[in-house]
Amino acid sequence: MGYQTIKNGIIGIMQGLGYQESNEAWNMQNASANEYGNTFILKALAGEINDTSEQLADRFYDNQTWELTVAFEQSSQNESINLDVAHTAKDAILTKLDDPNSWLSFVRMMKYKTWKMEETVAYFLLTVTISVTDVYTY
Repeated sequence: MGYQTIKNGIIGIMQGLGYQESNEAWNMQNASANEYGNTFILKALAGEINDTSEQLADRFYDNQTWELTVAFEQSSQNESINLDVAHTAKDAILTKLDDPNSWLSFVRMMKYKTWKMEETVAYFLLTVTISVTDVYTY
């Protein structure tokens, strides 16, 4: 199906959860504080073809790695509350990304591979790595 189809599909999933795509293309370092908890960055990182034994005569499967990042507000007054909010949002995101009803219309398979929560000076950063199997036909 291709990059734009997958990107639009994941954007739709995130919009369904109340998030919008950030104006930042690669990281949240230059994002304004009003984007925290409201926006995400989505990147296609890599891909590789499936084993040739699984190929059919008119298609091939591309195993791709995508990365989704969301920054959440951090403040010293209520740091633990903000971290709880970030983890609760993470749970909702992972559940939606792993639900086949969310992605069957645009990819063959989609599963989250890893997630991590990092603390920066200004925000908590959730990073989710997503495994996508796309089908290319010719």
